Amino acid sequence: YWIASNIWWNWPGNFELGDSLPIQICDLAGLIGPLSLFWRNRTLRSILYFWGIALSTQGFLQPVLVDGYAFTRFWLFWSNHTVIVGTAIYDVVALGFRPSIKDYGRASAALFLYLLLILPFDILLHVNYGYVGNIEPKNKTLIQSLGPWPWRIVPLAALAYLAMFLI
Repeated sequence: YWIASNIWWNWPGNFELGDSLPIQICDLAGLIGPLSLFWRNRTLRSILYFWGIALSTQGFLQPVLVDGYAFTRFWLFWSNHTVIVGTAIYDVVALGFRPSIKDYGRASAALFLYLLLILPFDILLHVNYGYVGNIEPKNKTLIQSLGPWPWRIVPLAALAYLAMFLI
């Protein structure tokens, strides 16, 4: 699914620099999901659990999608988030993954590394991957209430780490 979805997003006519590259947290979690189930690697499973359940569920709560059900983007968005969260839940319920505080540390370190890599990318290309760039999401979300850029990155990161810790 991840491969087919990314082919569609990057197809000429569909490609948009700020949306199409598979480098959002959800895109990476969608790739990590099957890899973690195949290899049963603890670090991958940790990232899938914390990013999938704590972070990717935000797509359900505050979608930034503007297209309706008549558009492919709509179905790809909802399918992608459903697959990610479903895969994380499957790993817990069916395969018995039990996250520990060390797993939280692994996922937190991966999130920090992601921020270190994506923030310069966002600034240089004036895009908003990871929602840490200097661009407002298309739909109103919690991000707008966190203050102006770049200061909103700190409370956004704090909320992400808190959400991961709570689960």
